[in-house]
Amino acid sequence: MRKWLIKLGLGALVLAAFAVGAGYLSTINVVGHFAPSFKAVPVQYGLRSEAISFQSLDGINLKGWWIPAQGTAPHQPGVLGTVILAHGNGSNRSSMLSRAAFLAVNGYNAFPIDLRAHGESGGDYMTPGPLEALDILGAVEAAKRRGERGPFVAFGHSYGARAALWATARSNDISAAISDGGFISIYSTLQREVALVGNDPKASFPEKAGLQMANTLAQASWARAFVEFAYYWRTGVRLPSQLDDVTPAVLQIGNRPILFIVGEKDPIAPPEDSQHLYEAARGPLKEILVVPGADHNSTFGANPDLYKTKVIDFLAAALKSHT
Repeated sequence: MRKWLIKLGLGALVLAAFAVGAGYLSTINVVGHFAPSFKAVPVQYGLRSEAISFQSLDGINLKGWWIPAQGTAPHQPGVLGTVILAHGNGSNRSSMLSRAAFLAVNGYNAFPIDLRAHGESGGDYMTPGPLEALDILGAVEAAKRRGERGPFVAFGHSYGARAALWATARSNDISAAISDGGFISIYSTLQREVALVGNDPKASFPEKAGLQMANTLAQASWARAFVEFAYYWRTGVRLPSQLDDVTPAVLQIGNRPILFIVGEKDPIAPPEDSQHLYEAARGPLKEILVVPGADHNSTFGANPDLYKTKVIDFLAAALKSHT
């Protein structure tokens, strides 16, 4: 009897150790602090800027660059609006500077921010965009304190695009949204990312193992519940499973304009994701740009002129009633 109890106890310890290890690995890519170093700073783009501190609506300390409008659009004097720029997973505000630059010289205040747990901002875990939406809304409030009256635009890339859509859905202060490389579901995107990172020689073993573990556990509903519990165990935050799908945010945006941008060869957030979200959008002004030859991170770089023209034309139409 004693030997049986010992074996049972050892088995329980092994199972517990496996659960702890699996829970840790499955959340390693979303718990921590990411991308502390900048790839560039505004002065390298010839931009005047001010580094400012502000808070997310739930109290996280955040950082951003306030880049005032440094030019005016043809036949339209003055500032045309303020665009909040949200980067992708594992990046920081410096990755949005190329976009901020063309917005600023075309008459828009550009406000690239470090989302929580990235760059110089506080926080030590990410969500699929819902809490990052509070970061964008905190940036809107910071702009208002500077005397800006809007219109405000939420412009995000990758998971920052999801945050931009959720932020727009939650606040009528945001007049329009731009989703660049936005994806519908974290779980479906996870499967694509596993294949991509698995072939990346620069990816670390823990990163690859963590993605594979999360993807394996994501295949069954009970396992997803385990991942959600592991996330709660490490962060103290419960994320409802329905927040995995960003389509409801698009529906909640209602009649406000949305521009969807996607790379033709994006392996992480393929064109069909943006097409689905485009079709779900209810507003009379909705547009989609599929950038020829571009992947997930090269929608701007693959064809800057096409990208700039589409964004500026969309903003002019979307914000026409505010001029």
